[in-house]
Amino acid sequence: AIPLPVEKTTTLRGEGKVFVVDGHVVIPENVELGVEWGTSIVGINDAKLEVRGGLKVRGTVEHWVVIRNIDFSPTTNPKRGFHLDMVDFKACRFVHPEDRPFEGSLTIENSTFQTGSAFDFRIRKGKLSLFLTVWRPTCTVHLMPPEGEKPDIGVAIRSSEFRELLSVSGHGAIGLSHNALKKGVKCEHVLALGIDGCDIHDGLEIRQQATDSFKKVKVTKCNIWNGAGVTLHRDAGEDQKKERVFLQKFYFGSFDGSEPYLDKDKIEGLVTLGPGNLKVKLDKPRKRKHQLVPYDPLMMRPPPLHK
Repeated sequence: AIPLPVEKTTTLRGEGKVFVVDGHVVIPENVELGVEWGTSIVGINDAKLEVRGGLKVRGTVEHWVVIRNIDFSPTTNPKRGFHLDMVDFKACRFVHPEDRPFEGSLTIENSTFQTGSAFDFRIRKGKLSLFLTVWRPTCTVHLMPPEGEKPDIGVAIRSSEFRELLSVSGHGAIGLSHNALKKGVKCEHVLALGIDGCDIHDGLEIRQQATDSFKKVKVTKCNIWNGAGVTLHRDAGEDQKKERVFLQKFYFGSFDGSEPYLDKDKIEGLVTLGPGNLKVKLDKPRKRKHQLVPYDPLMMRPPPLHK
């Protein structure tokens, strides 16, 4: 094993090579570290990797980069990019406390988070992109713009599979598209939210505070499987205007598509409206399920999920 070199800009390559992060290691602001296919990064002694400069990891199919036992939580403001592609995360952490949220850009794609990993991500400014990722742990994202400022945060989660709950909260631009949500999705206190083309197995929940609005919430072309429910809630408040929430082109029914729910009363029974002067608008029940989640690429590009 070789200590992870962080003194100068370099690219690590070579199948079978193992680089070690021992304790708290910092990639300085003037350094950009590249890691290519077939290599491994392993943490020891409560390993933490703080990226102040740049980290760009690029594995390939069948030659994924393995990152094990690394805590990335100290990384809050990478200056030269933070891009992780084709990575097998094993017992890795991205957990930001409220007083140290992330600022900048983080992209994770074609990657898998195995058992023992944790993702509780707080972002103050910048962009989080998760594309073609597979998740064993719960995935939680908090948008925390500075108080009194216009939110400058974008969160894009696309074409991914979540075995546990996906939870997103806070003001910014949030896009969730073409995801398989095995334990459902929960969105709270959102400003601009788009949910499109998702397979939802265990419920869709959108909860707003009394002063929040559903005007910029758009939910369309989702499959709601096997009697899972939809909860739309806004806390009651004074002088609230009535708002309509549109559930457009939804399919309710069995996972295999053989038993669509066509009875409007049955479908309306799966939708729960909280207080807050809300009304839901449902399209005519659909007979055919949507097929927008890319299951084949999810099985081929990210590393396989361990049992």
